[in-house]
Amino acid sequence: MFLLDTNIFLEILLGQAKAASCKKFMIDNASNLIVSDYTIHSIGIALFKLARPADFKTFLDDIRPAFNIRTVPTTHLEEVIDANKLYGLDFDDAYQVAVAKATGASIVTMDQHFSRVKNIPVIFL
Repeated sequence: MFLLDTNIFLEILLGQAKAASCKKFMIDNASNLIVSDYTIHSIGIALFKLARPADFKTFLDDIRPAFNIRTVPTTHLEEVIDANKLYGLDFDDAYQVAVAKATGASIVTMDQHFSRVKNIPVIFL
């Protein structure tokens, strides 16, 4: 399983430099992809700030059937705190670590902060 970090989706949605490699990774691993609820909310925030709510609707329509959406239940949010303490991550990255840990997924990202993470595989695109 592969947990796609928020920056993978934003790279594609915003047409940035590594969009093609991000798309290729998604296509090549289509049956093993998961996304956190936090990522969905973060993308909504970013697209609304850019006055692109219609793009958020398209994003939702695209990911709902194709991705397993995972969350950290409120009863396990201490794992986010643990990831912050262990690896010095901000809340968003620590949340992704908690989801990856709970699901046994590798994190797929372009964020070098994840290079500090141990015991969870990280794939950098």
